Amino acid sequence: MFEGGDPAISGEQNSVVGYTTAGLFDVELTVTTASASNTLLMEDYITVYSLPAVTLDPFDDVCVQWPSFALTGGLPEGGIYSGPGVSGGMFDPAAAGLGTHEIAYFYTDGNGCTNGAAQTILVDPCTGIPETTPAGISIFPNPSHGMITISGPLSGQIDIRISDLTGQTVWKTAVMANDGGFANTFDLEHLPEGMYLLQVNSGERTVTSKLHLIR
Repeated sequence: MFEGGDPAISGEQNSVVGYTTAGLFDVELTVTTASASNTLLMEDYITVYSLPAVTLDPFDDVCVQWPSFALTGGLPEGGIYSGPGVSGGMFDPAAAGLGTHEIAYFYTDGNGCTNGAAQTILVDPCTGIPETTPAGISIFPNPSHGMITISGPLSGQIDIRISDLTGQTVWKTAVMANDGGFANTFDLEHLPEGMYLLQVNSGERTVTSKLHLIR
């Protein structure tokens, strides 16, 4: 007899029993012959551990031309990511290819119990915004861990604004550029991880680009 098990009773020599509840369970073995019967009770013989609680935050959409970046959002930390375009905890949009892909995160606890969670990630061609971006304007790195450099052949006052995907401005600044162009580095580490729209306005023209902040 297998307390709490399924099946609870088995006559097989090598029984396969499943448990759906964590805890300590007794096992009772009864041997019967033609002339006698004997029972052995092993109290708390089987220990069933709970599966670890594993979560994975949703992923932002990414552009297919973006470089590989580290996947984050899996908890508890120390697990393994898997899926198309995933290698060593890094995600390569080009290797995954265009479309929606499932990324899984698996974590194994100290008891050897493994559980997982999954989210989808969209690899987008991002052809709409870059087509309207004037040649020579550079925003790098993208994705960024917080520090970005914007450079290009613009002059005069350059207004820079970053908004979230709802259109709300989350950061803005203004810099002066020489006639030969400008190159400025900005610290955005105070902004949460996610996808943003970055707008560079020189008065004569406006450049808009997706910006992905990762941690």
